Amino acid sequence: MRALRLSACIFAGAFLGVVIRWTVLWIFPDTNLWPVFFINIVGSFLLGWFTGQINHSHSWSNVSDQTRLFLTTGLLGGLTTYSTFSLDIVGLAATQIIWALGFAGLQLFLGIGAAMCGLTLGAKAGRR
Repeated sequence: MRALRLSACIFAGAFLGVVIRWTVLWIFPDTNLWPVFFINIVGSFLLGWFTGQINHSHSWSNVSDQTRLFLTTGLLGGLTTYSTFSLDIVGLAATQIIWALGFAGLQLFLGIGAAMCGLTLGAKAGRR
């Protein structure tokens, strides 16, 4: 029964994350590269921040597994999208290989940096 509750929390969070991502892509329909880029960077930062908060905050120490999984694996997992990023890079590489490699490298570098910043800021805020 516990596994079913946890799965339902992940599903609900992922559904919400996908709806948010779909809405952003619907608002910017002709420019798929940049919205996905910013969604992934913001999602990386937020995942780091929530993880830092959950791991270092007394106020978050009693956060249930359901809440943690809803926010991290569900919501932010559904919001961010490696598959769309990969498909965008493959499409771009068909005509502009250097730009595609640079764009992929930039997104990975900034995504990792955003996650590190989020972790650090979340942990610092959690220790207060």
